[in-house]
Order: sequence, then C-alpha cells, then structure tokens
Amino acid sequence: MLADSIHIALGIPYEISVLGFAILLIVNFSIWYGIEGTLSVHEITTRRRELFYWLTILFTFGLGTALGDYTSHVLNWGTLNSGFFFLILFAIPIIWRVFSKKAEILTFWSAYVMTRPLGASFADWGSYGLYGHNPEGVGFFLLTIFLILLIALSAKSFLGIKRNETVTSQ
Repeated sequence: MLADSIHIALGIPYEISVLGFAILLIVNFSIWYGIEGTLSVHEITTRRRELFYWLTILFTFGLGTALGDYTSHVLNWGTLNSGFFFLILFAIPIIWRVFSKKAEILTFWSAYVMTRPLGASFADWGSYGLYGHNPEGVGFFLLTIFLILLIALSAKSFLGIKRNETVTSQ
C-alpha cells in the first residue's frame, strides 16, 4: 500500500506518514466542504464531488495503513491488539449515531476512516502465521477455513430465515 511504500522505499517513519495523511485528509474534507457545502456520500452527483470522494479514499487508505502499522509495529501492540483497538474506535461513532441520531455525515466518515486500520490489522493478524513474520497470527489456512465456515453458517441462517418468512406468509 501507499504508506508501506513510503515507509520502506523512502524510510519515512510511520509517525510522519500518519500525520501527513491526516493533514491531507483534513485539507481534502475542508476544501470539499468549502466548495460543495456538503460531505454527504448521498450527494456525490458531480465529477468534482467524485474527485473529492476518491481523494478521501486514497488518503484514508494511506492513513489507515500507516496508523495500523504504527500501532502494531512501532508501539508494539501487535496486530491482534491493534485490531481490537480499531474495532473500538470504529464502534464509537456507530454507537453515537444509534443513540443520538445526530451528526450522520461526521459519524459516517469517522467510522469509514477506521475501516482501513481495522481491516488491515485483523488481515495482518490472520496472514502473518502463514509467512512466519509473527507468531501471533493464526495463519492463512486456518483463517480461510474459519471464514468459509462463517460464510456457510451465515448463508444457512439467512436462507432458513427466508424460508420461514415464506412459509409464514403463505
């Protein structure tokens, strides 16, 4: 990813990458809001708004990768602890939105920004065991088996619910 390339190729510390991508994201949001008057994803109806959106995605990916690697490797939290940390940060705006019914756009973007370090931390935790980089990882094979079982159980449950709804409605 972008943050990894900057760190590995240029030797820029994750702390600097985190700060840089955070500033780029804030500047992008500020300009987007200043010009368009909204940051709502429901109102991305012009090329200019779409450009702002894709810049947000780019900066979010860079920030999330750098932040996940920072907590995991620089702070030595490891990938699993980092994943749970970002899970909490991801849940905070969602819980706020559920109970307050306020700040829809702010809570959306706050949660969205956390999706990258959250997903990357758990993905790294799952894959590191395969490559031997990190003994805390479960390994790609075990993670794949777990995800296949989870998807199968979810599909079975969903289909069972749909079947019951169909039988009940007849």
